[in-house]
Amino acid sequence: NGNSQQLYFKYYSLNDGFPHAQVWDICQDRHGFVWFATGGGLIKYDGVRFRTFTKDDGLVGNVVRSIFQDDDDKLWITCDEGVSIFDGQIFENYTSDDGLGNGFVWETVKDRQGNYWFPTNHGGISCFNGKQFKNFTKDQGLVGNDFRAGFIDSRGDLWFGGRGGAAWLKFNQTKYDSIFENFIIPEDVNKITEDWLGRIIFCTKNGVLFFDVPRFLKRQSHDYRAFITRLTVQDGLVHPDVSSVAVTRDSSIWIATDHGLSKYRSGHFHNYFVDENYSSNSLHAVIEDREGTIWIGTNGGGCFKIPYQNIFNFTIKDGLSSNVVNALTGDDEGLIYIGSDNGLDVYDHAQIRSISKNWLPAGDAVWSLKFDRTKTLWVGSEHHLFEYKNGNVRNRNDIYSMTQSTIIDIEESDNGWMWFGTLNGLMVNDGKKTVLYTKEKGLPGSQVWCIFKDRRHRIWLGVSGGLVSVQNVSNPDSLKFQIWTTENGLIDNTVNVVREDKNGNLWIGTDLGVSHFDGKKFINYSAKNLGLGDNIVPVIEYDPQNDRMWFGSKGFGWFNYHDKPQLIKLLSKTSGMLGDEATTNNSLYLDHRERVWIGSFSGLTRFQNTAEKASIAPPVYIKKIAMSDSVIYFNFLSTMQRPMQFSFKGNYIEFEFVALSYLDEKENQYQYKLEGFEENWSEFTKKNDVRYTNLSPGEYTFVVKAQNSEKVFSALPATITFTIPAPWWRNPWFIAIALLMGSGVAYGSYRLRVNQKLQRVRRRNRELEMKVQERTSEIYKQKEELQKILDQLQRTQTQLVQSEKMAALGQLVAGVAHEINNPTSILAGNVMYVDDYVRTLRTLIAQYESQSNGQLFADIETYKKSVDYEFIKSDLDVLIGSMKNATERIRNIVLDLRNFSRLDEVELNEVNIHDCIDTTVKLFMNQYKHILVIHKHYYATHNIFCYVNQINQVLLNLLVNAAQAIEKKYLNHSSSAIVGEINITTENENDGGVIVKIRDNGCGIPEFIRSKVFDPFFTTKPVGQGTGLGLSISYGIIEKHKGKIHFESKVNEWTEFSFTLPCKPHEIPS
Repeated sequence: NGNSQQLYFKYYSLNDGFPHAQVWDICQDRHGFVWFATGGGLIKYDGVRFRTFTKDDGLVGNVVRSIFQDDDDKLWITCDEGVSIFDGQIFENYTSDDGLGNGFVWETVKDRQGNYWFPTNHGGISCFNGKQFKNFTKDQGLVGNDFRAGFIDSRGDLWFGGRGGAAWLKFNQTKYDSIFENFIIPEDVNKITEDWLGRIIFCTKNGVLFFDVPRFLKRQSHDYRAFITRLTVQDGLVHPDVSSVAVTRDSSIWIATDHGLSKYRSGHFHNYFVDENYSSNSLHAVIEDREGTIWIGTNGGGCFKIPYQNIFNFTIKDGLSSNVVNALTGDDEGLIYIGSDNGLDVYDHAQIRSISKNWLPAGDAVWSLKFDRTKTLWVGSEHHLFEYKNGNVRNRNDIYSMTQSTIIDIEESDNGWMWFGTLNGLMVNDGKKTVLYTKEKGLPGSQVWCIFKDRRHRIWLGVSGGLVSVQNVSNPDSLKFQIWTTENGLIDNTVNVVREDKNGNLWIGTDLGVSHFDGKKFINYSAKNLGLGDNIVPVIEYDPQNDRMWFGSKGFGWFNYHDKPQLIKLLSKTSGMLGDEATTNNSLYLDHRERVWIGSFSGLTRFQNTAEKASIAPPVYIKKIAMSDSVIYFNFLSTMQRPMQFSFKGNYIEFEFVALSYLDEKENQYQYKLEGFEENWSEFTKKNDVRYTNLSPGEYTFVVKAQNSEKVFSALPATITFTIPAPWWRNPWFIAIALLMGSGVAYGSYRLRVNQKLQRVRRRNRELEMKVQERTSEIYKQKEELQKILDQLQRTQTQLVQSEKMAALGQLVAGVAHEINNPTSILAGNVMYVDDYVRTLRTLIAQYESQSNGQLFADIETYKKSVDYEFIKSDLDVLIGSMKNATERIRNIVLDLRNFSRLDEVELNEVNIHDCIDTTVKLFMNQYKHILVIHKHYYATHNIFCYVNQINQVLLNLLVNAAQAIEKKYLNHSSSAIVGEINITTENENDGGVIVKIRDNGCGIPEFIRSKVFDPFFTTKPVGQGTGLGLSISYGIIEKHKGKIHFESKVNEWTEFSFTLPCKPHEIPS
């Protein structure tokens, strides 16, 4: 009993967007939506956004106490003012004026006969048969009039609890008794439920009471007290005042108290506390949802959830010597040894304790641990090497002194030699002597990051120069090395870790990704493309129980490695880890109980892999459909899941959808397609909406499916079929009749007009013959004049293009000049003081040299006081520091400008579009940060091939136009607040390209000029303020890159420019 290891809590507070701090009840409906009863209304959550219902929407009151879903999907909501029934569209309300008991209404209970029961805090218990209320009070034999808990058990019996005890109304197969049976309980009853044994659980002010009803009924006893057991603080409960309990599918009981959370299972308590910087330990409600996530409502801290109960975190609070864990291993007894930045600890199944305080200096980081064949633990640290066995320690300075460098890794070969990888080479000890191998003795580098023995008993080294196989392991003085580098196909020459799979192939983690090596060739993978957060891979470990591989980088991934690595499970901060950045190749250990131990820079994590949650398929729903002429909202209690059909006029439609999985809702992903418009599924995306435009008349079916954070797919996709009808003039009957009539009229007209035209043709031929000769000479003259005009226009266009470029550069220079001015002023001002201080110090030193010893100190002290010597010494350091900082600022500004122009990149390069955007925005905001803010929404994951300086020019042109539109709209805005907004969004294209969208809230583009915005020389600015070439040049750049650019706008509200760029390289003229 007692406090347990730290579980992962996901908080939903006011700071996280949760609408209210006080949560009285939580309910998950049959569709999967989560509802919260709060002090500020009824809240619905779909994993994307919260929707609040209050009295303004028809709710009977804003203080909601409980939520109950009926068989017909309606919600019964109890409030302080009464009861509301919500069908998804309207609220039907009942209060004391309708016969409901007086006071707060705490819960809704539906009995076996279809009646609804409501415990109240002043009016006893109310029963509603659908037409009228009947109230039961103390006058009718109840223990009192103040009730706040109600429950129907598995037998159909009704239970009510409140101040002074509880009331029991039995169900006898077909009807209920007419009289309540009272239980006198000294403490108030807050909640009632039932466990898997049929025992009734009472949550009271003094612990949890279990009433064994089956035994009570079997023995036909009249003394119920003999069948009640109590769990209190003395038994391990975290606090006596119990608000609510949840009996979960794994036979655990989660207990919410006024000061903490308890989990009771198999007779033991585990107690948990939240960080009160994020939430509150005063708890009101606790439930388990269908995925096994535990939701807890608090008094003042919103709510929080526990999505994973198989992840436990350990920190200094739990006994670790340091939160930076570098090395892990275990022994045959199941003890886990933990090497950290502050020594060696052991986990003995119950607690973590240090075992190195007496022999390892404080602050000496342990980097490597290895049990040899004698079950001796070798401990390698930054400054020492030790042997540890049964509490006895031996300092192996005789080996360590060979390199005097950090022991990064340790291995034992079959012949009993010990191998040590260090920052200064490879040490080999055969039991008699130690030999050091460095770059000068055949290694490709002196930093040995990893030593690994494969199943064929070969020794492999991961070195800062390549992959190494050790040859001739018979004499430590004559080792040979076979080396593989990038020239042989290795992905990178900095090799951090080497491990072997079941098939005998090697997996190599480097600073640029992962290499697979079958002994002949390398296959390379980007770690980011595999699903990890970084390409630096310090950790790889083979999982023999499941035939899987673990890769550790930023996040730890569990992979099916056959054919191509496929991510099955990702452990990261969002899935429960305190820290998700790998430290060393020794920081992941698989014990004999199939538990994974992971060390990071934030502590130690233990993960027990289970498939319980993975079996729950997330349902996917369509929430909203927006069309050219209407919008369909599905009601708030159900969402479109079954196929349906409709038709509409127009060529624009948008779908919004959601997957109801709450393990890590931000990691839910979607895949969709519009049948009839596209053949292939989209790539998986976290965006939960999609828009289609320019649809032709016809029938379409939209299909969407989802996968949750555990990579589990929805069982069924959500589908919807719709039709865009053809206009009347495209009707086949209309076309046939029109053709028939037109043919008759055309034939009669034809005969008449042929004769007339023959006469005209003859006359005109004669006239034309006479004019041909005259026009021919004129054409020659016009050709010469047009050629001169064309040459002049080409020269003018070139000058204007350069003018537009210079205009963009001028805006940058204005911002850069402002930014450089400040650090330059600091440098100029501080240099004067530094010069003055140095002269003073020189004078002081001269005084020392000119005085005799007798008078020296008195004079010096006098002079030091007169010049305030101590201040000069301290201020001189500050001035020099500020000068360095100012210089660094200048360097960064110049670097940003250089990144923008990228004058050093004249070749077509593969780049991340986000880098281009970030560089341009940083420089752009120097001039416009006083009028607008920029929000970035990066969803694109593809790289593109482009000329960076040209794409930067496009981005700047679009941003400047957006800023000028904002300035025009808010020219006379009286408030000093920033009202302008620019949203930049990137997305992947289905064909592999990237879409960039820049949306502002400026004045918009009038309808009558939209067809001209890409025309050269077209501008709405006054003469001299714009060339009209910015968008024309941008259009040309995007076209040259084989992309497309277009825009949409609504006058006085917004404008959105978007352009696409392909990810594959093309022949693009520079």
